Amino acid sequence: FDKVVAEEARLLWFDRASPKESVDFWMLGVVLGLAVYNSLPGLDARFPVCVFRKLRGETLGLEDLGELFPMVANSFRTLLKWQPSEDLEKGAANELFANTFCLDFTVSFQDEGQSRTKELKPGGKDLAVTLENRAEFVTLYCDWALTEGVAKQFEPFKRGFSRVCESPLLQAFTGDELSRIVMGETDIELDNLRPKAKYEGYTAASECMFWFWSVLQDFDSSHRRLFLSFVTGSDRSPVGGLGELQLIIQKKPGALQKGNKGRRLPTAHTCFNTLILPEYGSLIQLREALVSAIENTEGFGLE
Repeated sequence: FDKVVAEEARLLWFDRASPKESVDFWMLGVVLGLAVYNSLPGLDARFPVCVFRKLRGETLGLEDLGELFPMVANSFRTLLKWQPSEDLEKGAANELFANTFCLDFTVSFQDEGQSRTKELKPGGKDLAVTLENRAEFVTLYCDWALTEGVAKQFEPFKRGFSRVCESPLLQAFTGDELSRIVMGETDIELDNLRPKAKYEGYTAASECMFWFWSVLQDFDSSHRRLFLSFVTGSDRSPVGGLGELQLIIQKKPGALQKGNKGRRLPTAHTCFNTLILPEYGSLIQLREALVSAIENTEGFGLE
């Protein structure tokens, strides 16, 4: 994958200079297709939304480029917004624009350690970017960066994905919808679990439940994801957000026996989104036990 995108945008994008065989990208597409087909949210692979939009054949543009190359996209937005003084004639304005940005219809990139230049259109190296053609330049650059430049890697990836996801029903999804199916929702507001929560051995009015929800509200983003992974097997929300998930909170048998309070840690059944929670003697005990459990758990998860 492209190291620059991984560092700047923290996303996985195709490296146009990758030495990998096409079968490797085909297999990656198959894996992604299986995640969509089986509706498994929370795949631990940070693909950008534009990958899914490309799979659906949607037109990509500057906003998609910004997802991968934010600095380049911001430069292009400045380029498109630039306006000359109102008293400048058309020819003078074009000359000022060309001298300010010094661009032509080419793009430079690294390929196997070598610096290469690609014309974005025939004769591009001799064609300056002006006020009149700047929008065309941005469009052609986006097309090269998001489509033409990675076609060697993306085409086998798409064939692998389509090998699994040829169903007319799956074809009905938009790129954004496919992204949410695979990557999960970004919503990790654990309080959204509360309306559908089911209690076994507790009630919504139990003191321990009041403490429990208070602890979840105080969690930072890292601990929210740890808790979600501990209970569901994935640190991502399902499609539709956490409000679509039913959390079951079950009292651990024997928790009230003398000398037991505060000593037993919570456990979970991820297949059923069930948290087995002892009844602790204080909010502090509950917090310490829950944090200890989610920070030190080992088991199966959806990654």
